[in-house]
This record gives sequence, structure tokens and C-alpha cells, in this order.
Amino acid sequence: MNDDENNSKVTPLLSFAPDTNFWVIRAEGGKFYDDFIDDNYIGVRYNMVTIADLKKLKESNEILSEDAVKELYKKKYDPKGKKKMDRSAKQRLTQHAKQTYLFTFNMKSGDVVFVPSKRSEYFAIGFIDGEPYDESLDYIKERKRQAPANGLHFAISGYTKRRKICWVSTVRREELPSFLSWTVNAHQAIMNVKFDNEGQKTRLMGIVFPLFEYNGKINLRVHTAKGDSLSMADWDTIVSASNEKEKITLKANINSPGYFTFIVANNDWGSLINLLNQIWGIASPVAGTVITLKTLFWFIFGTDIKKTGVIKWFQDVYSKHLDNKTKEQDLKLKEKSVADKLNLDISQSGNAIQNGHKTNSSNSDDENHSEGKQRKEGK
Repeated sequence: MNDDENNSKVTPLLSFAPDTNFWVIRAEGGKFYDDFIDDNYIGVRYNMVTIADLKKLKESNEILSEDAVKELYKKKYDPKGKKKMDRSAKQRLTQHAKQTYLFTFNMKSGDVVFVPSKRSEYFAIGFIDGEPYDESLDYIKERKRQAPANGLHFAISGYTKRRKICWVSTVRREELPSFLSWTVNAHQAIMNVKFDNEGQKTRLMGIVFPLFEYNGKINLRVHTAKGDSLSMADWDTIVSASNEKEKITLKANINSPGYFTFIVANNDWGSLINLLNQIWGIASPVAGTVITLKTLFWFIFGTDIKKTGVIKWFQDVYSKHLDNKTKEQDLKLKEKSVADKLNLDISQSGNAIQNGHKTNSSNSDDENHSEGKQRKEGK
């Protein structure tokens, strides 16, 4: 097995499954935004109905629906069925049931969540990591009690219905595509993002991470600081860098600043690497060969990525800082490469989140939110 073949097997790509869903979940108007990030979870209200209750409901219903969850809420809030409900109360009950149903039965591990801060200035992005669970009330009470001592200057939620999240980054509202602008004014606690076309979906994937695989194709999002001032000559320089143009698709979303995306079939990643080798002017680490996929990852992210799964991979990547000077020295970037001339860069959108650290939100006082807490065994 040659080096390229070996590297293609041990170095994973972030791969989005075709059924990956994208969710916007409001932390009660951003009130618990920092708490969600600091404690690596998302949650919903209405603790009287638990995840354990919902699992029993699923076991006893051949076909589970929002109406079944609604009936469960009725029984919990009014066991004897004697309380009268006005129209407003019925609407709230329907809303509670819908949110709980989506959170418990529609969300799944691997889905992507966006959580807006207060005034929706920032959005935290993360992956759902596992099944829903009931958090211990004792744990929540102790967390609230210890908050001042641990330097936590934000509200801590009492939500018991939770899902574990591996946070990736925080992005400013301006960095999100225009088709998500409706989320700023929407009031639903949980929203499933709907796309008009596949292009919108892959644009959002590129904001989550610039290099990913989806539907059998590898996508690499490249940033250009020149924005919409790229000339025809600039575009010709980019296109001419490839000797295998028929294998590479180029999609542009050029504003100021802007992005464009290189797309290749997943069995043609070598064509993409050859193109980047020309654009960045990267000296080959082995005489007579181009850079390998493993080296490409190191070039972009400053780390060797082990095949540990997407969630663990993100945790490993974002627990380290990039050493740009060492990276440039080791890869011997040439001066005035195409990338230099056109101000091209491959980078993560927004600010990376190292789980358990400060959130860059307007809710916090820029304190380090890591508290080194220990959950009870089994959580």
C-alpha cells in the first residue's frame, strides 16, 4: 500500500449523512446560551414530563405522535382530569407537546444545532452527541450553588430534559447565510431548518466546517478577502492551477468578503490536493510527490487527525491551538503563491469552541467557564 492510500484510510473527513438535520434551538431568548455551552448540552422546559416518561410512551404506542405526547402532558398536569383549560392554556399545552416531541423523537445523534445568544448576535454551533436523557436535579442544584465560586456569571437552567452537545464554534449573525435571517425574529423554541435546495444545505455545512464529505463528494470552502473584487484574471489564475478541470466543480458565493467551494467526487480527492498544491505553492514533503491527504489536514488545521469519530475528532482538534509559524516553516510555503496574491485562506468560520471554555457571547463577562466538575457515575 503506498503512502497516499494509507493516508486516505487513516485520515477521516467530516462526513454529513444524507439525513442530517439542522436545528435552531433557543435557550429561552438566549438566557441560557452560556450555560448550554459551558455544560455541553441543550435542553427544553416543562420538567413534569421526563425522558423516562416519553420512552415508556414510545414503548406503549405502535405509532407515536405529537397528540400522544400532548395527552401525556394532560395526565401529568391534571391527573384527575377535572381542570378546565381555556384557549390560551390549550395552545400552550400543544406548544409544549410539539417541542418535547421534536426534541425527544425527531432530533438525533449527528444532527447540527444552532443556538442564538441574547439579541441573536452570536450563534453557537454543535453536534448532537447521543440520546436524550434526564439530568439529575441534585446535579443542577449543586451546579447553581457552586456557580459563583466557579466564576460563572450567567444564568443556569433548571431543564432536566437534555441532549449532550459537542460544540464546534460560535459565529456572528452576519456570517450566517441570508436564508437563515428569519431565525432572528422567530419565537419558536425549536425549529427544524428547511432548505429550498441542496446548495443552501451545503453552504450551511461549510459554515460548520470548511472541509467535508456529503453525498459522495468532497467540499472545500475557501475564503477570499478580496470578496467581489476578484477579476476575470484572478478567476483564470485559480482555474488554470488545475490540470484536471473536468473533475473539479467550482461554486462561488462572492460578496465582501466572500467564499467559493471546490467540489470533487470522493474518489477524486487527489485532484483537489493537486490543485491546492498549485494554489498554495506547497513544497512536496517527499521529493517527486505532491502533498498527501494527511498532510493537507495538517496544513489546514495544524494537527494530525486520528480516526476517532466526528465528535471525538472535533474535541481533539479544538483542544489544540494552531502554530502558524511552525506550519509555514514545515510546509515551506512559497512567497507570493496564488493564495497570497488573491488573499485566499481555508479557515473555520467564527471562533472555535473548546468545550468547557469561554463562549465569546454578549451574555458573559469573558470569564473562563471551565469548572472541572464531575458528574455522578452513569451520567
